[in-house]
Amino acid sequence: MKDLIDIEKDMNEIANLPTISIIASKLLDMLVNDNIAMGNISELMQHDPAITAKVLKIVNSAYYGLRKEIDTLKMALVLLGINEITNIVMSLSLFRGFSLDDKSVSEFNREAFWEHSSITAYFSQFLGKRMGMKLHGEEFTAGLIHDIGKIILDQYYSEDFSNIVNLSTEHNIRSVEAEKAIIGITHADIGAIIARKWKLPEKLAVVIKYHHNIQKAESDIDLSALICIADILAHVVGDYQREIYENINIEESEAWLVLGEKASNIDLESLKEELIPIAEKAKSFIHETLK
Repeated sequence: MKDLIDIEKDMNEIANLPTISIIASKLLDMLVNDNIAMGNISELMQHDPAITAKVLKIVNSAYYGLRKEIDTLKMALVLLGINEITNIVMSLSLFRGFSLDDKSVSEFNREAFWEHSSITAYFSQFLGKRMGMKLHGEEFTAGLIHDIGKIILDQYYSEDFSNIVNLSTEHNIRSVEAEKAIIGITHADIGAIIARKWKLPEKLAVVIKYHHNIQKAESDIDLSALICIADILAHVVGDYQREIYENINIEESEAWLVLGEKASNIDLESLKEELIPIAEKAKSFIHETLK
């Protein structure tokens, strides 16, 4: 069994531990602290021409279907908005560090994992608006990286993670339960460590740590609950490990109860139908970004 001190020590000693770009980190900090403006982004991204070029490539892709070519970041910001450009930058930065081609002894499907992460991000964005929550785009990033600890487990603790994947599959249990049984801590614990190492806004580390354990969160409880619900729905609607999650009664979950009146007018069955095209959009976004 491992504990968080062991894991933190390991993370400090791994020389090639992936990082996110300084630009992505600063953008998220501005986003979460509500002091972001187009001029801030333009000025910041001047320091990374490569990621700016990649952003413009994605903006001009079939995914967005814009009628004319966009050749400046300023125009991309005007047409798509600050949050959308920030989402692209964060996604690009994240995928720079974690390749689909990295192999381990586990049966972990990274492509399906990133699709699920993208769907969770888009569902978080959609549900946050539907529930009237006062968010500034941090919900997308939280959804995108909520399970980042699984990638760390797969990449650096492959044998343990192989046992976790097998236990989860064979007994039809969630990964957090298998992780506790095999190594004693969860991907959520590890994800929070990574978020802090990356110097991401603290609320993102909190949400990652508690999205499976809402009752223990001491701050950002509504955002943690939102990500929890989006995560479950992303499994059910997006089909990734659906058989493990489809029997969860969302309306009786701790996360749903925490959201209270915000969720009271939502009919889950009709909501799931609305989410199907959003899930397809999310898959398209992730594959465009991974190109």
